[in-house]
Amino acid sequence: MSKSTKPNTANNFAENKTSEKQNQPNFKISLDLTEKQKQFVAVLISIILVSGIFFGFAYYTNTSFRNSFSKEKPKVTTTQIAGDELNESLSNLGQSLSKLNVDEILYDTINLESFPVYPKAWVERYFSLSERQNALISGPGGDPDNDGLSNKQEFYFGSNPRNKDTLCLGKMDKSICKGKSDGENVAAFISPLTGGTITANRSFRVNKQNSSLLTTLEQSFENSSKEGVDFPSLYQLSKEINLDDYLNSFNVVGVDDNRDSFAKYIEVRSSIVQGFVDDSELNSLNEIYGTNDPNQLKVVKNLYQNRLNTLKSAAVPKKYVQTQKAYLAIFSKVVELVNYRLLGVQNDTLNTEEYKNGGKKLAVEVVGGYRKLNEEITALGGK
Repeated sequence: MSKSTKPNTANNFAENKTSEKQNQPNFKISLDLTEKQKQFVAVLISIILVSGIFFGFAYYTNTSFRNSFSKEKPKVTTTQIAGDELNESLSNLGQSLSKLNVDEILYDTINLESFPVYPKAWVERYFSLSERQNALISGPGGDPDNDGLSNKQEFYFGSNPRNKDTLCLGKMDKSICKGKSDGENVAAFISPLTGGTITANRSFRVNKQNSSLLTTLEQSFENSSKEGVDFPSLYQLSKEINLDDYLNSFNVVGVDDNRDSFAKYIEVRSSIVQGFVDDSELNSLNEIYGTNDPNQLKVVKNLYQNRLNTLKSAAVPKKYVQTQKAYLAIFSKVVELVNYRLLGVQNDTLNTEEYKNGGKKLAVEVVGGYRKLNEEITALGGK
């Protein structure tokens, strides 16, 4: 009987393991790096380690930082994103619009004292031919009377460039001068022309679309000065007159104050005076003196006459009666002055003293009408 052999389990298991290892594929990773690549890897690993250290330090020491990771983020829908963006855009737009100055968009501001105008007619009025050839005497920067005002400033303040005490000229009572020169009076806000306080507004809003005003203004200054009318002087002289009786001479069709009467009157007035009041008296003076062409003067006269006729027939709420009278006074005086100039051109009397005196009086009254209008509008709160 043959001897049975018991299998050696331990040896068989070892042999099987050795066989499996021999049958497995040999994966050998070889990192053959250049010196620069090794340096790069080392730097990268250093950055990762340092970042981790700082992150851990911030996480465990800063509550707000830790909470930002631990708190559950609210779900945001596409609709919410669009709504938030829209609200933010509207908010930014509102803030931008609130900072815009409408006047800067629609108007240019003209300051008469800095306006580049120095009429030749005014220079000829005060300086001889030989003096006009010497800019140190008659030029805009000259000061022949040594009163502290340049010739150009004398023009704008209505003073005499050949006399340092304009207030004393032709006046028997010399105490009105108070021993001050024209320059000293201006520095004290005293008009060297009238002795009154210099408070007239010498800055004017000009509609940027009204390019004709700016292009013809220099000619207007020249024409008016030839006729003894200097625009800047009108503002001081207009404070010396009272137009109340003239304004009260106009009959106005008054109606009760209510929403309908306000709306109808404002509509009529706006259609007539749009582009007129905005440009202030400077626009009217420019239209009146901007040309010596009889046909163009007739156009200006008809324009203001039509405005006057339309306003006269308007039903006026009681609240606007005084403002309406001021408009009527302005239009009436403008028509009168334009017609006066038209006759002067046609009759060739522009250079006569009689004509100059009459024209200057009417020009002062036109500006006085504007002054009264501004007072009435201010009293109504700018409406």
